[in-house]
Amino acid sequence: GDTSCREDILQVLQYIDNNYETPLTVEQVSQRINMSPNYFSYLFKKEVGMNFLDYVTRYRIEQAKRLLSETTMQIQEIGIHVGIQDYKYFAKLFRKLTGKTPTDFRKEKIK
Repeated sequence: GDTSCREDILQVLQYIDNNYETPLTVEQVSQRINMSPNYFSYLFKKEVGMNFLDYVTRYRIEQAKRLLSETTMQIQEIGIHVGIQDYKYFAKLFRKLTGKTPTDFRKEKIK
């Protein structure tokens, strides 16, 4: 029934938590829980309230915020560390989701 679906999604959230620095796709993750990509996408959105890739992106940016606040890692390195290889793309996503550039975000945190 429904609970097993939630279990599956919880398992996926855990998997994201452990693997967000690697490329994650709907195909790859749905395979892990033996679900069709389409059904997985539907279920994920129903359970989590946003689609899989949006969730992964937000999760990565949250991790990036943490690293910007708590470490002295280079900003380029942080992007790679959270699974976004392309620095420009990382900076763009970061700004889109936080309203600040990674550099500004760090400056404000360090004050």
